[in-house]
Amino acid sequence: MITTEKQVFQTRWGFVPCSYDLYKKIKRLNFLYCENLKVFGAHRRYFRKDHKNRVKYKIRRNEKGQKIGKVKIGYLPYPHFCEVFTRGNIYEERASIKDMSIRMCYERARRPVATEKQVPRLPMTEEQIEKMLKAADEWYGNYRKNE
Repeated sequence: MITTEKQVFQTRWGFVPCSYDLYKKIKRLNFLYCENLKVFGAHRRYFRKDHKNRVKYKIRRNEKGQKIGKVKIGYLPYPHFCEVFTRGNIYEERASIKDMSIRMCYERARRPVATEKQVPRLPMTEEQIEKMLKAADEWYGNYRKNE
Protein backbone atom coordinates (compact mmCIF):
# COMPACT_ATOMS: atom_id res chain seq x y z
CA MET A 1 0.00 0.00 0.00
CA ILE A 2 1.41 3.36 -1.02
CA THR A 3 0.77 6.14 1.46
CA THR A 4 -0.18 9.58 0.18
CA GLU A 5 1.39 11.47 3.06
CA LYS A 6 5.06 12.34 2.86
CA GLN A 7 7.28 11.27 5.73
CA VAL A 8 9.85 13.80 6.93
CA PHE A 9 12.72 13.22 9.35
CA GLN A 10 14.90 15.89 10.86
CA THR A 11 18.65 15.41 11.20
CA ARG A 12 21.46 17.68 12.36
CA TRP A 13 21.95 18.87 8.76
CA GLY A 14 18.32 19.40 7.71
CA PHE A 15 15.23 17.45 6.69
CA VAL A 16 15.33 14.11 4.83
CA PRO A 17 12.61 11.84 3.38
CA CYS A 18 13.56 8.64 5.24
CA SER A 19 14.93 7.30 8.51
CA TYR A 20 18.59 6.42 8.93
CA ASP A 21 17.84 2.68 8.91
CA LEU A 22 16.02 2.98 5.59
CA TYR A 23 18.83 5.16 4.24
CA LYS A 24 21.35 2.39 5.02
CA LYS A 25 19.16 -0.10 3.13
CA ILE A 26 18.89 2.26 0.15
CA LYS A 27 22.65 2.77 0.22
CA ARG A 28 23.27 -1.00 0.19
CA LEU A 29 20.78 -1.48 -2.64
CA ASN A 30 22.45 1.29 -4.63
CA PHE A 31 25.85 -0.37 -4.08
CA LEU A 32 24.56 -3.71 -5.38
CA TYR A 33 22.94 -1.96 -8.34
CA CYS A 34 26.21 -0.19 -9.23
CA GLU A 35 28.13 -3.47 -8.92
CA ASN A 36 25.59 -5.01 -11.26
CA LEU A 37 26.17 -2.22 -13.78
CA LYS A 38 29.90 -3.04 -13.80
CA VAL A 39 29.20 -6.72 -14.39
CA PHE A 40 26.70 -5.82 -17.08
CA GLY A 41 29.48 -3.95 -18.91
CA ALA A 42 31.67 -7.06 -18.65
CA HIS A 43 28.72 -9.08 -20.00
CA ARG A 44 28.49 -6.81 -23.04
CA ARG A 45 32.24 -7.01 -23.66
CA TYR A 46 32.09 -10.80 -23.29
CA PHE A 47 29.40 -11.15 -25.95
CA ARG A 48 31.18 -8.78 -28.36
CA LYS A 49 34.03 -11.31 -28.65
CA ASP A 50 33.91 -14.47 -30.71
CA HIS A 51 33.98 -17.66 -28.70
CA LYS A 52 37.50 -18.44 -29.87
CA ASN A 53 38.71 -15.08 -28.50
CA ARG A 54 37.26 -15.50 -24.97
CA VAL A 55 40.56 -16.92 -23.76
CA LYS A 56 42.82 -16.41 -20.72
CA TYR A 57 46.54 -16.35 -21.29
CA LYS A 58 49.53 -16.62 -18.98
CA ILE A 59 52.69 -14.75 -19.95
CA ARG A 60 55.81 -16.88 -20.35
CA ARG A 61 59.09 -15.37 -19.21
CA ASN A 62 62.71 -16.43 -19.61
CA GLU A 63 65.27 -16.61 -16.78
CA LYS A 64 65.95 -12.85 -17.11
CA GLY A 65 62.25 -12.05 -16.60
CA GLN A 66 61.67 -10.96 -20.18
CA LYS A 67 58.41 -11.82 -21.93
CA ILE A 68 58.93 -14.56 -24.49
CA GLY A 69 55.38 -15.60 -25.28
CA LYS A 70 52.06 -16.63 -23.82
CA VAL A 71 50.30 -19.86 -22.98
CA LYS A 72 46.56 -20.44 -23.22
CA ILE A 73 45.28 -21.49 -19.78
CA GLY A 74 41.55 -21.61 -20.45
CA TYR A 75 38.47 -19.64 -21.34
CA LEU A 76 37.14 -16.51 -19.66
CA PRO A 77 34.34 -17.20 -17.17
CA TYR A 78 30.84 -16.09 -18.04
CA PRO A 79 30.04 -12.82 -16.19
CA HIS A 80 26.94 -13.41 -14.03
CA PHE A 81 24.80 -10.47 -13.06
CA CYS A 82 21.96 -10.27 -10.60
CA GLU A 83 18.56 -11.25 -11.95
CA VAL A 84 16.81 -8.76 -9.65
CA PHE A 85 18.05 -5.82 -11.72
CA THR A 86 17.76 -7.32 -15.22
CA ARG A 87 15.18 -7.57 -17.95
CA GLY A 88 15.14 -10.51 -20.36
CA ASN A 89 17.18 -13.70 -20.41
CA ILE A 90 20.51 -13.06 -18.69
CA TYR A 91 22.25 -15.71 -20.78
CA GLU A 92 21.62 -13.86 -24.04
CA GLU A 93 23.33 -10.87 -25.52
CA ARG A 94 20.10 -8.83 -25.51
CA ALA A 95 19.70 -8.79 -21.73
CA SER A 96 19.41 -5.30 -20.26
CA ILE A 97 19.34 -3.50 -16.92
CA LYS A 98 16.01 -2.28 -15.57
CA ASP A 99 15.69 1.37 -14.63
CA MET A 100 14.10 1.02 -11.21
CA SER A 101 14.68 4.49 -9.71
CA ILE A 102 17.27 3.12 -7.29
CA ARG A 103 19.77 5.85 -8.15
CA MET A 104 17.14 8.58 -7.83
CA CYS A 105 15.96 7.14 -4.52
CA TYR A 106 19.53 7.13 -3.19
CA GLU A 107 20.23 10.69 -4.36
CA ARG A 108 17.05 12.01 -2.73
CA ALA A 109 17.66 10.14 0.53
CA ARG A 110 21.23 11.34 0.98
CA ARG A 111 20.71 15.06 0.48
CA PRO A 112 19.08 16.99 3.33
CA VAL A 113 17.11 20.15 2.59
CA ALA A 114 16.53 23.30 4.65
CA THR A 115 12.76 23.13 5.18
CA GLU A 116 10.10 20.45 5.50
CA LYS A 117 8.29 21.67 2.38
CA GLN A 118 11.36 21.07 0.22
CA VAL A 119 11.69 17.39 1.15
CA PRO A 120 11.23 15.27 -2.01
CA ARG A 121 9.13 12.12 -2.08
CA LEU A 122 11.01 8.86 -2.56
CA PRO A 123 10.07 7.08 -5.81
CA MET A 124 9.98 3.68 -4.07
CA THR A 125 8.14 2.56 -0.95
CA GLU A 126 9.92 1.06 2.04
CA GLU A 127 8.36 -2.35 1.31
CA GLN A 128 9.65 -2.29 -2.29
CA ILE A 129 13.15 -1.38 -1.11
CA GLU A 130 13.24 -4.11 1.53
CA LYS A 131 11.86 -6.75 -0.87
CA MET A 132 14.37 -5.85 -3.59
CA LEU A 133 17.29 -5.69 -1.12
CA LYS A 134 16.38 -9.08 0.34
CA ALA A 135 16.21 -10.66 -3.13
CA ALA A 136 19.51 -9.07 -4.23
CA ASP A 137 21.35 -10.05 -1.02
CA GLU A 138 20.02 -13.60 -1.37
CA TRP A 139 21.16 -13.79 -5.01
CA TYR A 140 24.64 -12.44 -4.22
CA GLY A 141 24.94 -14.77 -1.23
CA ASN A 142 24.12 -17.82 -3.36
CA TYR A 143 26.41 -16.60 -6.14
CA ARG A 144 29.37 -16.19 -3.75
CA LYS A 145 28.83 -19.74 -2.41
CA ASN A 146 28.94 -21.18 -5.92
CA GLU A 147 32.08 -19.34 -7.04
